[in-house]
Amino acid sequence: AGRMALAGGEAWEARGFFERALREGYPKGPGYSALAEAWLALDNRLFYARQALERSLEADPDHVENWLRLARVNLKLEGSDADRRARRALHEVLRRDPLHEEAYRHWSRMYLDPEDSRVLAGIFAEALEQDYDPELALRRIDVLADAGEHEAAREAIEGFRRRIREERYLTRLSHLAGVVLAALGEPRTGAAYYFNGLRFARTETDIEPYYRDVEPLLSEAERSAWEGWTPERRRAFLTGWWNRRNPLPFSDVNERW
Repeated sequence: AGRMALAGGEAWEARGFFERALREGYPKGPGYSALAEAWLALDNRLFYARQALERSLEADPDHVENWLRLARVNLKLEGSDADRRARRALHEVLRRDPLHEEAYRHWSRMYLDPEDSRVLAGIFAEALEQDYDPELALRRIDVLADAGEHEAAREAIEGFRRRIREERYLTRLSHLAGVVLAALGEPRTGAAYYFNGLRFARTETDIEPYYRDVEPLLSEAERSAWEGWTPERRRAFLTGWWNRRNPLPFSDVNERW
């Protein structure tokens, strides 16, 4: 009856049915999950939805979608306590599914917290011990760099090179090597890796990290135009963008970079 009411747009009535079902012994995992759906369908009921999701996860802690819902609710609530809860929920998603795209996208858009980045790098390291996935390994290197763990990031880059020989990962690895080496006080070598990686970027996936580096500095018109460009046009734009801002074009390092 609660499901029928919710499907018919009667969220308040559905809430009553779900609460009654729980009182009558309906399993807490799916029962509180359904109750959270009803609260989310109502205006300004995020605290109640959060409470229901937490009760559901107490009963079924491996429900990835509910951890993700809990993170979304906390991101909407904002505030320091909600931020902490959102990060924990996203960690739980990524602990169970390390390559979960939406969870990682939400996490990467939160403000940079080096300690939180170190926790996530640890979660990824545990997953890589079980199965060395190249995409996850690159993601861990990126997280380590954001955490300021540049020596650990360099070790991870060297480990990646020993394990993975496929060319399709080289441009993104060069991007990370450039950033990490520059942070370690080796800007000449870092710049060589970075711009060599950009030179050989061919796909949207290759080019994307180079774009992220400059996106906040672009004009609204440039960001809009980017969406319609081919990978070749995008690569040429990024190369030209850096070249125009090089104060000493004949030196080995673009100081602006």
